[in-house]
Amino acid sequence: MKKKILFAVIILAVLGGAYGYYEYNRPVAGTEKKKADVEISASDLLAAFEADEAAANSQYSGKVIQVNGIIGSMESKESGNKISIQTDNPMSGVICEMEDGQDISSLNTGETVTVKGVCTGFLSDVVLVRSSLVK
Repeated sequence: MKKKILFAVIILAVLGGAYGYYEYNRPVAGTEKKKADVEISASDLLAAFEADEAAANSQYSGKVIQVNGIIGSMESKESGNKISIQTDNPMSGVICEMEDGQDISSLNTGETVTVKGVCTGFLSDVVLVRSSLVK
């Protein structure tokens, strides 16, 4: 009887450990197939953060935001691709850190683009992470 209980405890511990390992190593869900919580222009998004950062953080941070605007610059590095979307403020913009596998080589500076990503807040620019292009 004690052997059966010990065997059951060991099996449960192994299954629990395997589940914990799976959850710990599970990839972050992408935004490509998620529905956007908010659709807004890059200028309006930046204006909301400049007007009242605390209110904008509560409204946008952690949510999937779909932003449209004109590409100001692009950056491709081993660490990932980034698109900077211009706003009415020449000193600030919306930085979109693209998900792995998002190809931005077909885009050009000055082109209008729509990008969807998770808003992480405002530094001198509004930052969207895990971003993907909206077709």
